[in-house]
Amino acid sequence: MYNKITKLCTPGSGLSTSQLPPSSNEGDLYVTDSCDSYPEFSQYSYNTSTTFAATFNVPVNYTQAAVTCKCLDSHLFVAKTVEKYALFSKMTSGCTWMGLDDIEVEGQFVWSDDHQQIDQLTMQTLSFQPDNAAGRQNCARGCNAWLDDDYCHLQYRFICEKSNSPC
Repeated sequence: MYNKITKLCTPGSGLSTSQLPPSSNEGDLYVTDSCDSYPEFSQYSYNTSTTFAATFNVPVNYTQAAVTCKCLDSHLFVAKTVEKYALFSKMTSGCTWMGLDDIEVEGQFVWSDDHQQIDQLTMQTLSFQPDNAAGRQNCARGCNAWLDDDYCHLQYRFICEKSNSPC
């Protein structure tokens, strides 16, 4: 279900003949694999870095952001290179969730697209120095050109990114 007001997506398990279909008050129901399922995905480029993404200015917590992206057959934005991080910074204003967390294993930050652990060189290149304040900062966010770990329950904007352009 896609809510036009909040621009958030709620995943569902499909329609059933034993239950009433969702009402129009709940949002719009999309059952499709194409890029037309969410028209705000666009191509963004910076130097040689290009991505197909949708920006969301409604602040939500990390889990809500990740679930919304998954519902849209995408993932939270990942920036494994300086150019990709520059593109991220160009697309955002203020604090924005990055698809990077250590929720599963403390101290092992993994990317949301392929679940690979961030390497030391990338951490240094992106100036990412997670400090895990109070032992509960498990989610990464970019804010004013800084990448840092933060509390996952806080609410920030987010960007969903498709691994491959579907169009």
